[in-house]
Amino acid sequence: MSNTPSHLGYVNIYVRNAEASRQWYEGVPGLHTYDFVAGRAAFMSANLDESHEIALMEVGENADGPH
Repeated sequence: MSNTPSHLGYVNIYVRNAEASRQWYEGVPGLHTYDFVAGRAAFMSANLDESHEIALMEVGENADGPH
């Protein structure tokens, strides 16, 4: 991907696995991990001067929803 985001609005995204999602958000759009709590949440940012703009909230592998 040739473009990386420079700023995002704050958003919570509910994911089955915060670690796997964190790796995807680092690799594909090029976000940075501000903080990570295993089994709970990953906090991501496009701007290193911001605390975080995206919170990946882990809901567990068996959560309802699309697969």
